[in-house]
Amino acid sequence: MISHRLTPLIVLVVLTLAALVAAALHARRARQSLRSLAWVVLGAAPATWIALIHAGVCRPRALHFASPLWLALGVPVGLMLAIRLPALAGRMATARRAIVSAAVAVGLFAALLATSGPELGRASDRLTVVVAVDRSRSMELVPAAALTRATDRAVAERIMRADDRLGVVGFAAEAHTEDAPRARGTPSPSQRVSVPADGTDFEAAVRRALADIPPDSGGRIVLVTDGTDTRGDTDAAAALAAARGVPIDLVLLERPPTKDVRVVALRAPQRADESEPMDLGVVVDSTSATDVEVTLSRNGEPLRTTRTRVAAGEDAIHLREIAPGPGLHRYDVHVRALDPSADTVREDNDASAFVAVRGATTALVIDGDGHTLPLAKALEAGGFVVQQRGRNQVPADIDGLAPFDLVVLGDVPASEMLPTQLSALASYARDLGGGLLLMGGDRSLGPGGFARTPVEEVSPVAFDLRQDGRRANLSEVIIIDYSGSMGAPVGSRTKLDLANEAAARSAALLGPADRVGVMHVDTVVSWTVPLSPASNRSIERRIREVGPGGGGIYTDISLQAAYAALDREKSGLKHVLLFADGDDAEQLDGCRALVRAATAKGITTSVISLGSGNDTPELEALSKVGTGRFYLIDDAQKLPAVFAQETVLASRSAVHETPFKASVGAPSPATRAVDLTAAPALRGWVTTEAKPRASVLLGAPEGEPLLATWSIGVGRASVFTSDFKDRWGSEWIKWPGGAQLFSQLARETARKPRNPRMHVSADARGGDLRISVDAPGLGFQKLVARVRGPNGFSVDAPIEAAGRGAYVARVRAPVAGAYAIAVVDTMTSAVVETTGAVASTGRELRAPDDDARPLRTAVQTTGGVVRDTIADVFAQRPAPRFSYTPAERPFLFVAVIALLVGVAARRLSVPTWLTQLAARRPRKTREPIDAAPLAFVRARKARRASPATVVATPIPVAPVLAARAATPAVTPAPTSAVRIPEISVALPVPPAAAAPARRRTAAERIAERRRAERA
Repeated sequence: MISHRLTPLIVLVVLTLAALVAAALHARRARQSLRSLAWVVLGAAPATWIALIHAGVCRPRALHFASPLWLALGVPVGLMLAIRLPALAGRMATARRAIVSAAVAVGLFAALLATSGPELGRASDRLTVVVAVDRSRSMELVPAAALTRATDRAVAERIMRADDRLGVVGFAAEAHTEDAPRARGTPSPSQRVSVPADGTDFEAAVRRALADIPPDSGGRIVLVTDGTDTRGDTDAAAALAAARGVPIDLVLLERPPTKDVRVVALRAPQRADESEPMDLGVVVDSTSATDVEVTLSRNGEPLRTTRTRVAAGEDAIHLREIAPGPGLHRYDVHVRALDPSADTVREDNDASAFVAVRGATTALVIDGDGHTLPLAKALEAGGFVVQQRGRNQVPADIDGLAPFDLVVLGDVPASEMLPTQLSALASYARDLGGGLLLMGGDRSLGPGGFARTPVEEVSPVAFDLRQDGRRANLSEVIIIDYSGSMGAPVGSRTKLDLANEAAARSAALLGPADRVGVMHVDTVVSWTVPLSPASNRSIERRIREVGPGGGGIYTDISLQAAYAALDREKSGLKHVLLFADGDDAEQLDGCRALVRAATAKGITTSVISLGSGNDTPELEALSKVGTGRFYLIDDAQKLPAVFAQETVLASRSAVHETPFKASVGAPSPATRAVDLTAAPALRGWVTTEAKPRASVLLGAPEGEPLLATWSIGVGRASVFTSDFKDRWGSEWIKWPGGAQLFSQLARETARKPRNPRMHVSADARGGDLRISVDAPGLGFQKLVARVRGPNGFSVDAPIEAAGRGAYVARVRAPVAGAYAIAVVDTMTSAVVETTGAVASTGRELRAPDDDARPLRTAVQTTGGVVRDTIADVFAQRPAPRFSYTPAERPFLFVAVIALLVGVAARRLSVPTWLTQLAARRPRKTREPIDAAPLAFVRARKARRASPATVVATPIPVAPVLAARAATPAVTPAPTSAVRIPEISVALPVPPAAAAPARRRTAAERIAERRRAERA
């Protein structure tokens, strides 16, 4: 077998020889048809070879072309050479013509081969093994699984060859590479990826493992699992691996038998009418007959608890309920075995279901102080079913908001809510088509810290103060504790990351005339941002780049530096915001005197304490002395909202408590039939700015909006910047038009009534959400399902028509939890219906069915084996396969060299030494040239070159012929006698001395050669 390293050399040699043969044929004046045929055959050879390969006639492995179609250009290249080469080198000497012809041919064909992407093949039996390790929750029930895997891997690495590779993929509901394939002895990164544990997806594991196996290596996948499969298509994964020629091996870890009572599902009707009786079915799977306690809850509130006995195996418990008020309601069931020994696995004892109850429009009113009774009464008078909650009862996620058609957020600060709750409010309006009504107050909108939050994104007005040129300029210094304790993690971030993000957002809220400074302090003061204009674009970047320091925060030196910097400022408002750990603030002695002196100079001081610790009382006292505000934060995720709230309040211009009368703006159904000219005065409002697309229905002084609304996504959002309570809106409460206005505004903002001819249902079995829409008689429509779930999960899935009036969509549910689903008609951007589904953990913790039959089928399909251990996985070697490396560079190099040689042969003269060397070569004896014609040519040439001529004595030609006869030479062939007359020629006077011997010119030699050929 020819070595793969010699393949390009052999190809180039063949091309060169072919070009030289063609040039030789041309030099010897072979027939034109033969030369043309040679070039065409040479050009068609590569394309013919590729065609034979694709036809299966020959299967070369040493040379491969990535883009073989380019080789088809060899035919026109051969035709061009056959036509153009004779004209290109027709007037050159033989040697020069051969060089040019060969250079042009080699250069063109080498460039053509380089363009086709040549690749050199090398046979190898290198093996890459990827071990896919099950990290799902069910593996926690397998004893010593991690220790067994580590021991087997150490044994497997000892029998690896030097070119083998071993990698690890961790999978559960998702799959990620933990350790990329590496050689023996290469240090491992020792990392374990975090994957959602509430599910097992073998398809994702196989696909991830196949992606980690390089194409130039043999592969093998080893699944290490307990056999529980909850999602994905294992058969499809096996087919993909078989197509790649990668076998799947199985190491099945046995789970010891345990006693368990598992809730399989909660069966409930998808829709019901208000006060309609409903049957709820709880499907339970128990390893033995036992007594259980069943607790049923609705929307998080317990309804009742019953006791019953379940049989061994699968059993059903039937519960009868009355459908509640209208809306989307979530039912949860929890089953507990009365005998603890009968249920050793407690994580699979819950199930949930959603029920959509048809009826009147529902509204959720959330207010901080519970004084929303006038607004609630106005909504009830408008036909709403109203539910009131306090500031501590904001739904935790979007599925808690989905049952309502309208959510009213009153005087509740953003600092009372988590970021997930703020995102849920925004997604409720934008994605689920709900209505969101924001009410004003001294603890809402901008003063409530909602600036730069998801709520502001969906609001028709902006809450920041950058455009407010009426207020006094503010100079603010933010002091951030970046001691070692601030490096503690909070979710995926640290406390300091959240504090830096909060400070960056606060700086972004200020206007171009404001000034801001940021210092990070531990035992020393570090000015991250010296006092400078807030419009400086680098401020946010510099703040976010700071990392944790060490020690605790020295409060005294921090305040001294901040007050000294503010003393030099000329702004109308000066403010210090101190953020410190409540249990790590040091050097507090003497700080009260510093704050008191600063307050006398007009500098206010507010304090944020993270957590309640030993230093919290003294920090609160500093805020009181500084006439500022004190915030006690138990969750660092609330810091951005608190910083924003404090920055707005420090500007002293967000809230205006001046009586005014509303001005009428754009017409709308919300203000129809309301006599606004008779409206009494309001006593205050919150400064905002209307966004470009918003409709301002009522105006406040200075051109600010009082009532604005707009469409956002598939829902609507409205803002009333005053209130409807006894602080600012006491006169509006008494005015009849006030209740009518808010009733109509709520109706305009709320989610529109559902189409009664469409029925939407959702199910979360098998780790996938299946969304079905029945719309008989409505024809084909373009529908999309907007799915929102835990951890910010968001997917828009097209719903495909499964028949006339029937639509289906499937969405992967990555983690357990509740998913809210809104079906939207894309033609009208209207929400057809809202529903939900809950993915539980019960399926993951069940015992494997049928001895892991799907996995064993995958092993047989791919030619794998069922192993007890991975220790001997490298003992079975794969069949040799060819790996290919690009080889364009040698061909490009030859093409460039040939180009240079061809140009040189055409443009440069032949060196003297080469001419002399050629002259020494023995030449074939040629016949003597007839001297008479030559003498005639020389005489005429001399006559034309001489300026003056004389008539010389006629020179007879006969003596010349006599001299020729006396010269020894080869006797020429006899010819017919020709009588040559004597000619008298006028020649120039010859010089006195005899002329030296002259070399014949190229033209003379060519003339001689042609006369010899004719003879």
